[in-house]
Amino acid sequence: MLASALKLKAGIITSNKKHFDNHKIKSQIEIWSSKEFLDIMKKMLVSGYIKLHELGERKLVELIVHQLKMLPHVKIGPGKDDAAVLDLGLENYLVITTDMMAKKTHIPNEMTSFQIGKNIITITVSDLAAMGAAPVGIVVSLGFPKDTEAEVVKEISEGMNEAALEYGTCVVGGHTGQSDELTLTGTAVGIVPKDQLLTRSGAKPSDIVAVSGPIGTAAAGLQILLKKLEVDPKERSILVKAALEPKARVKEACALADAKCVTAATDITDGLAWSLHELSIMSNVGFTIEEKNLPILSPTKKVANLIGSDLIDLTSYIGGDYELLLAIKPDKWKIAEEAIKKVSGQLFKIGITTEDKELKIIRADGRVQKIQPKGYDHFIISPSEVDKLLK
Repeated sequence: MLASALKLKAGIITSNKKHFDNHKIKSQIEIWSSKEFLDIMKKMLVSGYIKLHELGERKLVELIVHQLKMLPHVKIGPGKDDAAVLDLGLENYLVITTDMMAKKTHIPNEMTSFQIGKNIITITVSDLAAMGAAPVGIVVSLGFPKDTEAEVVKEISEGMNEAALEYGTCVVGGHTGQSDELTLTGTAVGIVPKDQLLTRSGAKPSDIVAVSGPIGTAAAGLQILLKKLEVDPKERSILVKAALEPKARVKEACALADAKCVTAATDITDGLAWSLHELSIMSNVGFTIEEKNLPILSPTKKVANLIGSDLIDLTSYIGGDYELLLAIKPDKWKIAEEAIKKVSGQLFKIGITTEDKELKIIRADGRVQKIQPKGYDHFIISPSEVDKLLK
C-alpha cells in the first residue's frame, strides 16, 4: 500500500503538477486511506505537489481529521456524519454542526441579502435535521468588506432571524469582522434523545430508500439563473425559489426520529448521487434506485430538455435541495408515512438498499446505469461551473 502511494507521488512529480481527473483521484484515495497514505498526502500538500482544487473538499477533510484526537465524550467526531455528537452524560445527545457561505463559491448574484441570511441558517440546521436533532441555538460569524452598506447587514440579519424562528430556534450570538468578500459561518447546536439519533451508518439490505421531497428542483433553478433561460414565469418562480431559498426538513426529521423507523439518514446537500455514496460507505450497503419513482417536478424535466442534459445528471449530481435521504425499515414504512403526515411533510419511496454495495439506477426505459460517486465540490468548481457535473 505504501509503495502504491509512493508511486502515485512519483506520478504527480513527473506529470509537472498537471491536474488530476477529479473522479480518478477520489477512487484512488479511497483505496489508500491508511495512516501512511494520509501522511504522504499531507507532506505532498505542504510541498506544493497537490493543490486544494486538485484534492477536493472531501479528501481535505480527511487530512484535517487525521490530525485531530477525540476525547471520550465524543460519540461521533468530525468527518463521520452530518454533525458531531457529544455525550455529556444527560438523557439527550448534544449535536453540533457548522457551515460556511462565501460570495464567490456559494452565493448566486441573484440571491438577495435577505435570502443570504435565510440560507446560512437553513444549510446549518439541515445537518441537525439529518441527525434527527432539534435545534436549540445558532451562532453566526459574519465577514464583510469594509465598504458594505449597512442596509445589507440589516437585511441579512432579518433573513437569519426569520429562518431561525421558522425552525423553532434563534440566533443567540456570533461575531463580525472585515473580510475581502462576504463570508458567513453558522454554527448550530441541537439535542436528540439518545435512542432517536439518526446516523449514516445503520442501513441494512432490503431497507426502503426514500426522500422527503422533489429532487433536482434547486439545480434546475440554478440553471435558469446561470443560462438566463426563458421559461414559463410560474415555473421559473418555483425553480428559482428552490435554488435561492431552500428548506431544511427539521420537523420531518424529528418526527421520523421519534417514530424510530429510520435506519440511516443524511441531507441532500451536494446531490443525490453523492449522498447515496456517503450512506453506502458508512452503512456498507448498496442502492438500487428507480428513475420512475424519483419525485421530479415537471418544470425540472423541462429545464433538462431545454439545456440538453440527461435528467438524472441534472437531478442527481448538482444538489442544493436539502431534502432528507432516508433508509427505512420495510416493516416500519407505514409508521414513517403516518409520522410524516402528522407534520404535513412528504415521503417518496425511490428504491431499496442492497447487499452487493453497488450504486445503480434503473432508468425509465429499463436500462441499468451506475450512479457515479460525484457531486458539488466548491474547491473544484464554482456555482457558475456546475455544467461540469452534467458531463
